[in-house]
Amino acid sequence: MMRCFWLCVSAAVLAARVIWAAPPQALNFEVLLPVEAAAEAGIEASVSGRLYVFLSRQARREPRFGPDWFAPEPFFGMDVRDWQPGTTRTLGPEADGFPGPLHQLPAGEYHVQAILDHDFYNQHHARGVNNLYSEVRHCMLDPQSPQSVALVVDRRVRAEPFPENEHVKEVVLRSELLSQFHGREVVERAAVVLPSSYWQRPEARYPVVYLIPGFGGSHRDALVYARGAPPAGEGEVEFIRVMLSGQCKWGHHVYADSATNGPRGRALIEELIPYIDRTYRTVAQPTARFVSGHSSGGWSSLWLQVTYPDTFGGVWSTSPDPVDFRDYQQVDLYANPPLSLYYDEQGGRRPIARRGTQPVL
Repeated sequence: MMRCFWLCVSAAVLAARVIWAAPPQALNFEVLLPVEAAAEAGIEASVSGRLYVFLSRQARREPRFGPDWFAPEPFFGMDVRDWQPGTTRTLGPEADGFPGPLHQLPAGEYHVQAILDHDFYNQHHARGVNNLYSEVRHCMLDPQSPQSVALVVDRRVRAEPFPENEHVKEVVLRSELLSQFHGREVVERAAVVLPSSYWQRPEARYPVVYLIPGFGGSHRDALVYARGAPPAGEGEVEFIRVMLSGQCKWGHHVYADSATNGPRGRALIEELIPYIDRTYRTVAQPTARFVSGHSSGGWSSLWLQVTYPDTFGGVWSTSPDPVDFRDYQQVDLYANPPLSLYYDEQGGRRPIARRGTQPVL
């Protein structure tokens, strides 16, 4: 095993031009941030973020796309600050780990991949534009033996183009409110789905419904309308759909103004909606403006309607996140005496997730 390991390490060292400082004392991962890759990702002097190393026994997909919610495999992470291109960072026994620390990792064969998550917008490290990741290495790992695995984050997550057409348009709008709050440029993204008669009736104006997808969704969900919005039935009113995106670094910002995410609600009400009204032929009145959402988007839509009642004329919320906590994961948090979140009244384990599908709005 050690002979195979040192052959792998020697090849990686030559390819990455890494100089080992001292023999490793425990299993660790030496991750190099190349100058060229950093420049391509917009990193100049240094970068701060979260460094992960993902492990997998499977070869069907790259480990960086984990962890799988229903079948998670080991991964390890650490915060990095002011990481300068051309230098390495060591992820070792002190790193955070799942399902436990690195020294408890079962020995065996693993596919190994590192990723540096420094993207501002996406809650998933593998989809954050300009995040840097390494190639996948197949290694024998044994936490009980001194071993160092060299990884080079020289590959970049690239932006996925938005395929606009006459029916679906992408909106990319710099938010002055959010940029000022975060001290950096922040853009808001949305997608506008035009009704089938929009170009045939240049004099017509349309009501608008703002749609908010749930956790993990984005404005790209509007691409289901790539061939056009469903035609209105007899006696029905056509309207413009605007697909929003609640994605942020910490999951879903639910369009709630907060000390962490900033004035997300205000940015929508004061910047994005006026832009939509200026750019497209909307009926710019609360009586013709509605909001809807599913799951975390359902909570968002309720929040927006209650917080900005003079902006929206109605709300449709489906399967919202808890509005109160009488049935939180099937548990009444207000019960006296308190109920367990882990075991039900019969002593059986409570599930924390279930498989399902999300309806298309």
